[in-house]
Amino acid sequence: MQLSPIVNFIVASTTAAILSTLGNWTHLSWLTLSPLVAASWATYWLFLRLTSPGAPHRARLAALLVGGTIGLATGPLASPYGLKVGVERTLETQRITAGLITEWVSPFTAGLSLQWPMFALFVGVMALATLRWLFNEATDCSAPEPVALAACIATVAIPFAFAGLFSIRFIGLAVLTLGPLIAFGATNIADTTATAARRNPDTNALRHWARILTEGDEWRRVLPAVFIVLLPAVLWLGPINHARTEESRAITVLPQGCRFFGTAGVSNVVILERPDVRVWIDGRADYYGRGRLGQATGYFAGAQPSAAPEGTTCVILPSPESRYSLPPATSRINAEPGWDYRGRINGFDVWVR
Repeated sequence: MQLSPIVNFIVASTTAAILSTLGNWTHLSWLTLSPLVAASWATYWLFLRLTSPGAPHRARLAALLVGGTIGLATGPLASPYGLKVGVERTLETQRITAGLITEWVSPFTAGLSLQWPMFALFVGVMALATLRWLFNEATDCSAPEPVALAACIATVAIPFAFAGLFSIRFIGLAVLTLGPLIAFGATNIADTTATAARRNPDTNALRHWARILTEGDEWRRVLPAVFIVLLPAVLWLGPINHARTEESRAITVLPQGCRFFGTAGVSNVVILERPDVRVWIDGRADYYGRGRLGQATGYFAGAQPSAAPEGTTCVILPSPESRYSLPPATSRINAEPGWDYRGRINGFDVWVR
């Protein structure tokens, strides 16, 4: 028995509103993510209507489309900040971190690793290819339902991809959301190749192996084998090797109640695991403000009058061998009298006074 359009509308809008509200209470990023998810939801059902115009369930599709979209869009209104303050906080965070935090700078900024412009251009090209493909599919009324799902994902992935041309933080999100679309395209290519191989006799080795490698039965055996081979490595890299953060061992040697200075990554762990230790700065840019963020950058560059902020009694910095090392800061604190070096622990140098 199919539910009536009204019931579909109520269920979709209520469920979506609850999901969006929970998201907005969990993280401020949902303030902008909620509209994107709402647009993604609308795209899915709208695409189904476009590709199946004569379907008898059009009223139900419309109820799901409108109900879910409205529900998802109402989440920011129920956030702890409210819509106005939430937008203000988001813009303030961007203002504070501009030019100081890598994730908010352009991937084409001079001096950055070459990987960033390469990734940015890659996701931009993939986004354009996806947009062109979806436009062609939208004009085909016989497009299969998975295409609607691809359009749904692309509604989030494409804005992230183009935002990644201006801000590094969106590149990772674009790669993550474009992944299923790339897999979808690869599957289509494999299906086309398999169909062409079946239509032609095995007159040469190329056609023979094209048919073998694109048959679904072969991959049903290969994928479980790959899973079994990689599972031990996944467990070791995940819950076994990273049950505790790499900073945890270093912060255990900090004196009780000391006043801490270090990178945001270490400070965040100190807050969680050593509540008795007060930190000078951590990863909350909107809380500390641009002034303190700029001061911290100066300390890490060894450009401030002292090695650490006034009143600091304990410091942890990445060791020189680390990819995140801060040689100017390390040299400055080693040269400044009064600091007692406690040693190198799991890739981190510790000083106290």
